[in-house]
Amino acid sequence: MTHLSVPFAEGRFFETIVHSLGGIVWAAHPETFQFTFVSAQAERVLGYPVSQWLEDPAFWRAHTHPDDVERCTAYCRDATQAGRDHTFEYRMLAADGRIVWLRDVVTVLTDAAAATQLVGIMLDITEQKQREAEQRDRDELYRVLADNTSDVITLYDLGATRVYASPSFARTFGCVPDAAFDGVHAEDLAIVRREFHNALENGTTSSVAFRHRHGDGSWRWAEARGSRVEYHGEPHILAVTRDITERRRLEEQLRQAQKLEAIGLLAGGVAHDFNNLLTVILGYAELLAELVKDSKTHVVAEEIRHACDRAVVLTQQLLAFSRKQVLHPTVIDLNAVIRDLMNMLGRIIGETIELKVTTSGAVPPVLADAGQVQQVVTNLAVNARDAMPAGGRITIETSSLRVSTPDGRGELPAGHYAVVTVSDTGTGVPPEILARIFEPFFTTKEPGKGTGLGLSTVYGIMKQSGGHIEARSEPGAGTVFTLYFPETAIPRVVASATEKGSADEGHELVLLVEDEDQVRSLVGRALEKGGYRVKPASSGTEALEIARAIREPIALLVTDVVMPGMSGPELVRRLEQTCPDLKVLYISGYAGDSLLRDGVSETGFGFLQKPFTAKVLLRKVRQLIDEPRGASRAGDAS
Repeated sequence: MTHLSVPFAEGRFFETIVHSLGGIVWAAHPETFQFTFVSAQAERVLGYPVSQWLEDPAFWRAHTHPDDVERCTAYCRDATQAGRDHTFEYRMLAADGRIVWLRDVVTVLTDAAAATQLVGIMLDITEQKQREAEQRDRDELYRVLADNTSDVITLYDLGATRVYASPSFARTFGCVPDAAFDGVHAEDLAIVRREFHNALENGTTSSVAFRHRHGDGSWRWAEARGSRVEYHGEPHILAVTRDITERRRLEEQLRQAQKLEAIGLLAGGVAHDFNNLLTVILGYAELLAELVKDSKTHVVAEEIRHACDRAVVLTQQLLAFSRKQVLHPTVIDLNAVIRDLMNMLGRIIGETIELKVTTSGAVPPVLADAGQVQQVVTNLAVNARDAMPAGGRITIETSSLRVSTPDGRGELPAGHYAVVTVSDTGTGVPPEILARIFEPFFTTKEPGKGTGLGLSTVYGIMKQSGGHIEARSEPGAGTVFTLYFPETAIPRVVASATEKGSADEGHELVLLVEDEDQVRSLVGRALEKGGYRVKPASSGTEALEIARAIREPIALLVTDVVMPGMSGPELVRRLEQTCPDLKVLYISGYAGDSLLRDGVSETGFGFLQKPFTAKVLLRKVRQLIDEPRGASRAGDAS
């Protein structure tokens, strides 16, 4: 409240000052609010001539924004009646339609305790209000981003005390620690501290991975990057943290798969070379047994053969793990395969173990090698038995599963699956051992109690069959293995039993191709003993030269699959250009990628897995020569 002692705007000097101010200087009646004076700035700011301001009694109310007029009128009237100077902000409508924000600073002039006049200055704050609106928009945008990002955003002062944490912190880690290092795993604390101080000194830090305790007590893997920022004029550390637990799991899964693949390649190569040696040992042991049939030395020869048989089982396990064995898949009913296995399983697991089998009628048909499926279930049952030395229960269940979208791990594509679950009530498996159970030769059993190939064989068979296997276990809670077989659309055909070919002697011409000298010599001797005429070759190139030189038809090509320079399948393709009706018997220590890619069933030729006996060889040779080309669809093994 101000007492007026001189007429308003009296004197040129005072008028010059008023009109030079940036705001609109005005005077108005305290009751009607009609302007009695406005400075020239009024027309510049709002576009209305000064005369209109003065002549229109309701100019102020008429040009104040409709949303503000009642509020402002009431506020000014109350302040005037109380004789109180006041300041308020509102919007007025300019002559060109613009909305202009004003800050009105009002002084109430009084005389004898009554308001006689209102004087004030209107300041154009439109740009300020626009900046404030833009800032509010930015603040809202930052809030939305911070509240909804999956990454955790935190701000720490120089003492590592939390200043701000985005809501995602609680969503990700189940808690919001007060300091940067709270909740960090003790083994990772040093590197996190180091990177925090690096950010303070260098302005930024490289990504650092560490473990952070979740609110539920578990550990989550996190990856953070920090940078130095100014906040309220003081240096702070801004950290962006991401939960990488799932990524670490997938990376570990990939590393495990790559390790198993590398070991599988090694195992397949070892089995290939070993099978060649076993072929020679077994073949000559067989010859020796015949030569000394009526001698005491016959027992020695038989022991050599028995040792070879045990070695064959070992190489077959290696081949199963490395996925280099030749499977003979047919459309099978898993329920029937499991039922056929029950009697044998009962004998294997013993009387102290309860065996429970539950089959579902909704299991879809699958394309698999029935014998290999039974080996998988048998290996799992034996593994379960060994985990229950004091007895327990093994449960084998079949069911179906429909996956509409691929699972997050990328293991199960969308589709319909037949599922076999083998569970036990045994001791369970700790996490560090569970991660390695499919590795070949990895075992927790005592020396001499196991080869460590049982579960690796299971893994190899499932992968080669196009299926998937999962293992779940906790110490003291037993173990559950789940097998997934994709449904097949191929109709099931009940095959009739095929008669075994006789081992009668032959006389036909056989082209034998084998790069191993000892194996070639042994197989050639066995064929010649069976009456066949043999043309041996040590390579595919030599075989082609022999084929071009001979003038009579080749009754059968017996060839190794994996050879230097030219593989068996490649040799067959070249020979078929001049001998389209050529019959072929593949022999191999392992099938190799070339034959696995083409498939025995697709080529229509025979296959013998090394090692084999002379009797098995001659029977298969006779069968192939006597049958029409393309009739043989399965391989034999000794």
